[in-house]
Amino acid sequence: MGKASAAQELSATTRISYAVAVGVLVFAVARFVQRRVLRQGPPAHVLSAPTSVYIRPVAPREQRAFTKEELASFNGVEKPSIYVSVKNVVFDVAPQLYGNGAPYHIYAGKEISRALAKSRVDDVLCNKDFVKDVTSKEMDTLDLWFKKFEGKYAVVGWYVPDDTYYITAPTE
Repeated sequence: MGKASAAQELSATTRISYAVAVGVLVFAVARFVQRRVLRQGPPAHVLSAPTSVYIRPVAPREQRAFTKEELASFNGVEKPSIYVSVKNVVFDVAPQLYGNGAPYHIYAGKEISRALAKSRVDDVLCNKDFVKDVTSKEMDTLDLWFKKFEGKYAVVGWYVPDDTYYITAPTE
């Protein structure tokens, strides 16, 4: 009987030792994960992965006011830079889209908010007040366009409307 109880006692001690060892090991692994993985943030390759929106790197610029005539000269023909105004904010835009012969060159050097709101790719609605007679759905469309421009292009100034800006736009 003495030998059996000693074997049972040893077995209980061994089981407790194993349980303590497993507990210490689990604690050590959890602590390692907490310190190394969770606090470091995502791996470098995740941070450097391309996003869905490409933002051109541009140097900060001093912003200034643009009249209709001044803005018109930034059309990629008279001057190499191409500017457009959206919601009276002037952006330096990509020549691939707004340069001479490009799909949106018709907008180059103009205040284009009304045309964007009405989803028109012509210059009939350019340099016109974008608030007057615009529906809430069209204003939502314009707001989406403005966010795209804001995310992609550098702001170079603001548009100063002249008297013709507030004249009712032609029939749309």
